[in-house]
Amino acid sequence: LWRSCWDLAVIESPSDAPLTAFCERQAGVKALRWLDNAGATKVIEGLKAIAERDGGVDWSADPNPRKCVIFAQWARLLKLRAVRHPKDVGPADYGYRATGKAAFLFYEDADFDKLINALGSWLRRELGNRKAGRS
Repeated sequence: LWRSCWDLAVIESPSDAPLTAFCERQAGVKALRWLDNAGATKVIEGLKAIAERDGGVDWSADPNPRKCVIFAQWARLLKLRAVRHPKDVGPADYGYRATGKAAFLFYEDADFDKLINALGSWLRRELGNRKAGRS
């Protein structure tokens, strides 16, 4: 979930230090290894809320949470008008370029992660361009 928040461009860094600080705020522990079930649940639900609120993830959009992240990334790219080419009509079409697989039906978790990372790089680049006054 932390990496998904990075790929949704809603956190500043994917490194462990900010994640540890987040866990401390959410669950009151200074190290991830000290999380118990209740603390882990607080951290997970907190990250899901950030992804939903700031990244536009609708966790009910699909039973596969990775697809929910991809749909949110794609929606943000569309809103930014970053999808410029007719062949980029949907995330699965772009996913073919990232994974070599023609449809989500053929994806394994690693393929979804690869697509999430590729879309995340694209989204962060587009947001950075807009912040710098380039579009």
